Amino acid sequence: MNYPATLQWVVDNLNELYLLFCLTYDDEYDYSETVKAFLGSTKAIVGEFLPNEVIWNEPLAYQFLTMLNAYRERVMTSIALQRSQEMDNQRQLIEYVSQLLNHYSRLLFVRVDLSYLVDSLTNVKLDDFYEHMSKLRELISNKQTCFEHLQGYAWALEQGTDKSLHCHLLLMYDGAKRQKDVFIGQEVGEKWLAITGSLGNYYNCNNSDYKAPFQQRQLLGIGMIHRDNPLEVQNAIRVARYLVEPEKVDQHLTIRLPNMRTFGKGQFNVPWRRGIENKS
Repeated sequence: MNYPATLQWVVDNLNELYLLFCLTYDDEYDYSETVKAFLGSTKAIVGEFLPNEVIWNEPLAYQFLTMLNAYRERVMTSIALQRSQEMDNQRQLIEYVSQLLNHYSRLLFVRVDLSYLVDSLTNVKLDDFYEHMSKLRELISNKQTCFEHLQGYAWALEQGTDKSLHCHLLLMYDGAKRQKDVFIGQEVGEKWLAITGSLGNYYNCNNSDYKAPFQQRQLLGIGMIHRDNPLEVQNAIRVARYLVEPEKVDQHLTIRLPNMRTFGKGQFNVPWRRGIENKS
């Protein structure tokens, strides 16, 4: 979305958001370079004035924009590094999914988007999201309840303007032991609601309404994927590729806990996987 960055628009938004930003800022978190640029630029202009005492006008806004421009190279370098990391994550994920697809005659692909209810966003802090994701990852690792017969998984954390903090989750089950992908997607979503209490929300990408247009265009990459069907395999890899999309710069987290991961996946070469015990 392109915003009308007139000087008056900048003035209005600074007066509306600067105080709120200062009230919510916490130096115990790690922030993106864009946030640091905003903080550095505003502090350089208003100094140690209390945020509620600052009234932005056009001269101050112009100084702010001039100062902000000085951070451009640092911000662009940070974005390039993020994109490079996402490309590496994507490459690893595609390799991982390809190994699984080559190993099993059929896999059941389930995609669920985990988020929060719009009305509850103000009550969800980053620490809450981290705790909820930790509980979910523990269940996935232990293959408990709806994760029984899970052979592979991947997750990616994002932060959007509409859904705020959310997670894209890809699960790959043994197709010889699990069917009914719509039901499993619902089970996983309900598990997220149980973890988050009354705050959570989810979207089951395996529902028929979501799958229908992809199926019509022969692009369906979720549901049952057969190893001997090249089109299904190609579409499944495309689904995995989208999970970690380098170009989704506006979806990167702007705030993290120290050492917080935003992407994770399972391992292919594990002792419990049948048929690869002797592989390194």
